[in-house]
Amino acid sequence: MFTLKQGWAALFGLLFLAAIMITKAIWQPDWPITRYDGLFLFAILNQVLFFVLRLKTWEEVKVIFLLHLTGTIMEVFKQAQGSWYLRLYVSLVTATQVISDQLVAAPIRPPAREVYPKGEVPSRA
Repeated sequence: MFTLKQGWAALFGLLFLAAIMITKAIWQPDWPITRYDGLFLFAILNQVLFFVLRLKTWEEVKVIFLLHLTGTIMEVFKQAQGSWYLRLYVSLVTATQVISDQLVAAPIRPPAREVYPKGEVPSRA
């Protein structure tokens, strides 16, 4: 029974992993949407289907949404601080496009200047 419950809990992850592997093998560059957009749609449709089939409750849907909202806010903050740089490829949602355009166009902070003792700055020749 424990194994069955664990497998049931991992259903979304297993389906998504299968989708990643299948799309890696079959996706063509000339298809109307990008592979990542297809995976995004697959994930959203899976969650909707789970909710419609009552595999997920409304409470679980709210928690999942808040988790992703929090993660997105953290990603935007970290990138705005220059901690790291990520190009966003998802282009289905207008809000995501706006965020993506701003993040890609944002300047990357130059590396911190090295500190040398007074008068010992090496030449850059």
